Amino acid sequence: MPNTTHINILETRYRRLFETAQIGILVVDYKTQIVTEANPFIEKLFGYGKKKIIGKKISGLRIFNRDFTSKILFDDLQRTDEALYENMELAPKTGSKKIVEINTHTFKVNGKTMIQCFIRDLTEKRTAQQKLFEANQRFEALMNALPVGVTFSLDPTCTDIEVNPYMREKMEMGPDIHITATNKETLITGHKYRHVVNGKSLKPKELTLQRAITENRLVGPIEAEIELPSGKHWLAEAYGAPIHDRHGKVIGAVAVNVDLTDKKKAEEARKLALILKQEKEKIGFISDATHELRTPLAIIRGNVDLALRKKIAPEEALQAINVEVLLLADIFSDLSLLTTKEGNFRKNLHSYMVEIGNVVKGVARRHAGMASKKNISIKVAPIPGSKIVGDKYYLERLFTNIIANAISYGKEGGHIRISGRAEKSRVVILIADDGIGISEKDLPNIFERFYRGEKSHSKDFGGSGLGLSIVKWIAEAHGGSVEAQSVLGKGSVFSASFPLPGKWQL
Repeated sequence: MPNTTHINILETRYRRLFETAQIGILVVDYKTQIVTEANPFIEKLFGYGKKKIIGKKISGLRIFNRDFTSKILFDDLQRTDEALYENMELAPKTGSKKIVEINTHTFKVNGKTMIQCFIRDLTEKRTAQQKLFEANQRFEALMNALPVGVTFSLDPTCTDIEVNPYMREKMEMGPDIHITATNKETLITGHKYRHVVNGKSLKPKELTLQRAITENRLVGPIEAEIELPSGKHWLAEAYGAPIHDRHGKVIGAVAVNVDLTDKKKAEEARKLALILKQEKEKIGFISDATHELRTPLAIIRGNVDLALRKKIAPEEALQAINVEVLLLADIFSDLSLLTTKEGNFRKNLHSYMVEIGNVVKGVARRHAGMASKKNISIKVAPIPGSKIVGDKYYLERLFTNIIANAISYGKEGGHIRISGRAEKSRVVILIADDGIGISEKDLPNIFERFYRGEKSHSKDFGGSGLGLSIVKWIAEAHGGSVEAQSVLGKGSVFSASFPLPGKWQL
């Protein structure tokens, strides 16, 4: 006969498990289909209290599908003592549907057949699985669409490395080829890939993924030339980052590999185009300089020849030669400046605080005599007291070239007006004349070396043909700019602007 105490202990344990279980438990009379017991978790699961469930037919509970309770459940249990139903959808009182798993089995109590149903809530699990599935789908779509190579490993030893389709294509890998790291180098089913940086072959621990893992930080850019199985070379720039678990432990890494091959080719093409352009400019410069030098030299030679043959007086020849020698000196001086490398020119500039208004007024005063010979008046309007950082000598040369041009190309009895204005971050000096002006066709080219508009006037006005190109260079060396507006036959306006202190430094 069973020990009563032992039975009581078993009953107590069963009751504890029944009451505290975190799954729903229903006990149903197989014959009457009436629910005889329900544990507390049922209320949490369905929103119905035990009183609304116990004593009711299971088919009468709205939470279950009627076909399931009246037919499927009992039909299945006639054939077997146990049945499992996965991913069943129930409708609890809360209104939000739940996905559950129902595990049923029959047992005997005092000759009665009873059904015990264990109901496990899978809603959160299924939702999480769906979210994980969708996240994987998005991840795969991203990997397939990315126009860069991606490698990643969720193994700190990088024994197993995944790659996206772009990377496979660049690395000449078929869809079934597996990539892994060994002690010697990266191997892909027998193919050896050499990663070379600055001519040195990288060891596995120096590769992007491995460095990101061992150093536990973002690494890159690492520019590497990868020798492929076909013998071709792929130039790539890689960036790597470690992957952490929720405790901050490094569990792997991801690397992005950007193709530099086309970029390098484009850079080389640009460099070649720049070299060709510079060479073309040098040839053009030499040609223009030779042309400019030829005329004064021809005049000197002609005057020497005339003097030797006593066709003109020696004094007259010397005067003509002196004019051309002075012109040659100007040309050589301007050529010397313009053939100086910009970096060296900038280094030679002296950085001082310069009162730009005083510089302009001083240059205007020195040209008063030159202007009076053509009865040209120079008027200087009040210029804002703006100081800039610059080299006084070269700023004077800039304004000398502009004002001298305005006088040379000015008309008898004309005028030159000089004014200035201060803007937010710049000071602008304007020099306006009513001279012969510049044609619309010539205006875009006047700051080029040796360019002269209206070629027929070249002999009349002289000059090296380099004055305005020097003006532009000096302005840009000071962080400024120069522009010109003109109407043929009515005059021109030159504007030179410079940044105020704090906005730019030499």
